[in-house]
Amino acid sequence: MSGENTPQVNSEIFYPESRTKRSPFDCSDCSTRTLMGQMCIAMILLGGVGIYRYGLHAAMVLAVTSVGSILTELVIGFLMKRGNTTGDCSAAVSGLILGLLLPPMIPLRYALLGAAVSMAVKNLSGGIGKNIVNPALCGKFFLLLVFRSAVSDYSCAPYGPISILTEMTSGQNVQILPMLTGDCASDIGTGSAAAVLLVTALLVILGVTDILIPISAVIFFVIVLILFGGHGWNPVYLGAHICGGGFLFLASFCATDYTTSPVTIRGRALYGALFGVLTAAARLRLGFDENGALFALLIMNLLARPIDRITMPRPFGSPQKRTITVIDNKRKS
Repeated sequence: MSGENTPQVNSEIFYPESRTKRSPFDCSDCSTRTLMGQMCIAMILLGGVGIYRYGLHAAMVLAVTSVGSILTELVIGFLMKRGNTTGDCSAAVSGLILGLLLPPMIPLRYALLGAAVSMAVKNLSGGIGKNIVNPALCGKFFLLLVFRSAVSDYSCAPYGPISILTEMTSGQNVQILPMLTGDCASDIGTGSAAAVLLVTALLVILGVTDILIPISAVIFFVIVLILFGGHGWNPVYLGAHICGGGFLFLASFCATDYTTSPVTIRGRALYGALFGVLTAAARLRLGFDENGALFALLIMNLLARPIDRITMPRPFGSPQKRTITVIDNKRKS
């Protein structure tokens, strides 16, 4: 057999160089550093709103948590012989998120300690991509355990020490507009619900974050409040709960964290739904107005991987469970 009748195949057409180097993975030119850089910009935008409302000390808190996180990661990387791991900007993102979750007048030494705890949790878990729980949430949780009074005091001229959500749950009449604009006592980055929604929309458009978890969380959060909150469809009651307590911020920027959230579509929907239900339960039954969403999300972080295992689709052609029936064909003598 000669090769004269054999069709010649141009390998460059069927197997272009760009695909042979990437196969079998679906790669993108977007790197971790690019994603974290976009998150940094989004958090800085929210920080700007908080600084406008709460003043210079809020800016100092954000600076301490972000710089403190970067320096702590540098030190831990040196001690653990991992080298400089701050180039991916993940430490800066964790520091900014922690700062946005803190009161505007919190002492700077507490903010620095929270940043150090956050980075310790991150690196002891194995570093970026291996965290079981969100590092920034761990830093805030630690400060709540050790310095609860300082972390729960929102005093900042001209605002009082308690939030509008706490005022409403204590029986006072409140308005929703200040919670939308950020003209109220709150953490640095969670006071303006409108700003949180705008930044979330920007990240969704850029493809940085997923909208499924926040939508699922809000829907089931509202359902539980309507059924068990005792106020029915009261828009002020529902609006205050949605806008207050950092719920929107956590649902948009922390619940969607790549490492601590499920990867499947069903898993993300379930994850968001359970987060909304747990947040409502923490507020209605346990009285955690401001920190119920934080506690609920930490629990959901621990459940993310089990949810992935439950909702992971079975690969096509995987072995199926079979039943074998043995028939005795021996003849009787």
